[in-house]
Amino acid sequence: MSEERKHSQSILLRFEPEHLEMIDKAAEHAGLNRTSWLRASVLKAARAELGENGKGKR
Repeated sequence: MSEERKHSQSILLRFEPEHLEMIDKAAEHAGLNRTSWLRASVLKAARAELGENGKGKR
């Protein structure tokens, strides 16, 4: 039995239709739904921006 993850907050984002289409294609390519793909992509970008120590690159 897998444990269901609960997320406590949400973020409302607006996209141009062509950008949303691109996001959906990328999510499908990765085998994820839109929300899961966006969450994974944003967290990956945040980790890259902050670096290994989580305090920022600067």
